[in-house]
Amino acid sequence: MYLFALYREKTGHSQLVLELDPGTTVGHVLLEMRKLYPGLAPAGVDIVTALNAEFAGPEQELAEGDEVALIPPVSGG
Repeated sequence: MYLFALYREKTGHSQLVLELDPGTTVGHVLLEMRKLYPGLAPAGVDIVTALNAEFAGPEQELAEGDEVALIPPVSGG
């Protein structure tokens, strides 16, 4: 798992390896990350995810060797 910008700062890691059960979804990964790092993002904030370099929804299942990235919100002006 890759963590960028704000998420890297909040966890202290740019990469993490998680051992997950077969059939785990992106949504389950997000729940697990919120448990491990309660300050990762407020409950009402949707964390944008990518699975193997493509945007992924919470229902997408992971396979062995998949790469997940957590992408923080971007603001501009």
